[in-house]
Amino acid sequence: MSTAASLPDPLGAAKAPLPALEQLPNDPETLKRMVLELLATLQEERRDKEQLRHRLELLLQRLYGPRSERFDPSQPLLFDQTSAASSGETPLPDPEAAATQPVAEAETAAPRRRCKPHGRRPLPENLPRRRVEHVLTEAERVCSCGQLRIDIGVDQSEQLDWQPASLFVWQHRVHKYACPVCAARVAQTPPTVEPGAPQSGGVDSMTQPHSPESGVVDSTNRPASGENGSADSTNAPAATPAAAATGANHATPGPVVVAATKPASPIARGLPGAGLLANLIVSKYTDHLPLHRQERIYERQGVLLPRSTTCDWLAACAETLRPLYDLMVSLVLQSRWLHTDDTPVKNQHPAAGATPTARLWA
Repeated sequence: MSTAASLPDPLGAAKAPLPALEQLPNDPETLKRMVLELLATLQEERRDKEQLRHRLELLLQRLYGPRSERFDPSQPLLFDQTSAASSGETPLPDPEAAATQPVAEAETAAPRRRCKPHGRRPLPENLPRRRVEHVLTEAERVCSCGQLRIDIGVDQSEQLDWQPASLFVWQHRVHKYACPVCAARVAQTPPTVEPGAPQSGGVDSMTQPHSPESGVVDSTNRPASGENGSADSTNAPAATPAAAATGANHATPGPVVVAATKPASPIARGLPGAGLLANLIVSKYTDHLPLHRQERIYERQGVLLPRSTTCDWLAACAETLRPLYDLMVSLVLQSRWLHTDDTPVKNQHPAAGATPTARLWA
């Protein structure tokens, strides 16, 4: 066992005893230097105290301040001071460097976005303009001297207005057209009779006498060659005067009645038009306007569109747009990365009182 006496702990500058009055020197120059050293030490202590107080306020604000300004102590700082970490000391900021740092940061920082100007902005040029002329009548332009005032200029100003959307009805009138020549030919052409089928009048065609008015020539009683020098051995209907004049009996007959083409509707044989369906889709899925509120809006305009009807219309639109949806899905699945929305929801666990957090992947 060592018999050496234990040495006392060294005293720091704060624990050092103050000198007595008799221990102070009497030399004025020495006393002045001591006063300057004390003032410098006091100034340095005050500066360190202000820095510590500022750091303590920041720490308290990060831990107990507003939620948007809180700071997780385990999160690393954005700018790590490697030199201070390696030396184990917290470097004190230099006043001159702190004064020049904002200027340097302002010069090297990226240019900020220009703030939007305040006040009235010019209206877009693509909006349609409706000009309204405000003029005086001829009686109002008469001056007190009796002369008529003349127009010397115009002061123009613009005012933004909105016209509410309104419902209207399309009346599709499909016109039909008929050929009078082909209609007359079809009306005068006798019906074709299949071989072996009985006639409607009960008279055999072979025993039917020839009649000049009927326009049918029997093959057993062939007439002599006339002006054309030939005779037809087949039974042919006589051409009408209009057909003989136009030569239509030699043309191929077409359809008697034709109609104009009507554009296809978004919903086959449906009531809504493309504009109404587009408004329903945009109002529901873009503006988040439920169908029951849209029902009230259309009711104020004088048309009753129940939500059940509009829901069926939206389902029909989904089926119509299904090819476009399939194409979008195929293009998305061809991508290398997919971004999803990780939405947390409360999942009721079978155990009583347990609701773990689950994720809903859309």
